[in-house]
Amino acid sequence: MRGLATALVALSVLAGLFSYLVLPAVIEDQLAQRLREGFGLPAEPDVEVSSSFPPELLLGRVDRIEVGADQVSLQGGFALGEARAELRGVNVSVADLLRGDLRAEAQGCSLSAELPAVSIDREGQECLAYAGLNGG
Repeated sequence: MRGLATALVALSVLAGLFSYLVLPAVIEDQLAQRLREGFGLPAEPDVEVSSSFPPELLLGRVDRIEVGADQVSLQGGFALGEARAELRGVNVSVADLLRGDLRAEAQGCSLSAELPAVSIDREGQECLAYAGLNGG
């Protein structure tokens, strides 16, 4: 009986260490890889996973995920710079994520991005029409 109690304590300590030290980095790496592939990013985005009680990560409960990328190209070739996303109250299946299936539910989300500067060099009325200033 004493050996079983010792084994349970040791297992609990190992699970705690795994959830505090290893699991956040594994989830961050997997998310970064999936996002890079999914959006065709030139480099892996910065991903930070945080939880107020890291053992909940074993159950797929994440308090916050922050993602940042210097450059993102959306469908149709539209480019965004300095894209940032913050997801709150995220539920994700760790097993599915490790298999390559990126599905998650979030209670809240905020997105921000910078649009690149646009320069238009057109003649007279054509430029005014593009800017919506042609009056007709």
